[in-house]
Amino acid sequence: MEAPKSRERRPAPERRAQILEAAASCIAEKGFHAATMDDLAQAAGLSKGSLYWHFKSKDDVFLALCDAVATSTFEAWDAREGEGSTFERFDTVVLQTLEQGSQLLELRPVWTEFFTHRSCRDRIAELYRAMRWRLAEAFERDGAEGRPLRGSPTAAAALLVGVIEGLGLQAMVDPEFDLKSHWVDGVEVLRGGFG
Repeated sequence: MEAPKSRERRPAPERRAQILEAAASCIAEKGFHAATMDDLAQAAGLSKGSLYWHFKSKDDVFLALCDAVATSTFEAWDAREGEGSTFERFDTVVLQTLEQGSQLLELRPVWTEFFTHRSCRDRIAELYRAMRWRLAEAFERDGAEGRPLRGSPTAAAALLVGVIEGLGLQAMVDPEFDLKSHWVDGVEVLRGGFG
């Protein structure tokens, strides 16, 4: 059964958010390659024309989803400015994401499609660079404030991004893998070191 078309006039940012939320669910269910613009319009409760008003193609929707994930990640990070060490802030943001859910978690079943799609892969590379840069900069500030890091801030930033992405990948391929509990336990290992 087709979703009712939404005739209510809404500001463009709200409508785009509505489309992206529906698209995330639709793409997670069907996969990027199988989902069509018709599917996305139906999931959003819009006409296909309304969908094309906001997004020129399915690729544009997918790229906007990448951007939405980046935006929410950085907003959560910025909201914690000044709250403890960089590592503590990172841990808080990861836990918040895992507890509240996000488009990133919803899209986990099709995460590999992001990497096979050239534009999305390039956008994700930009996101990783930005995350590493922000973390490294924050680790350097920690050092200036009397909380020095044992090692390179750049290496520490890459390690943290790699750990959470690696855990996410394991959760993606293994339905029995509990991402949150492994992150919580892993944080204790990271705090104590490997000996």
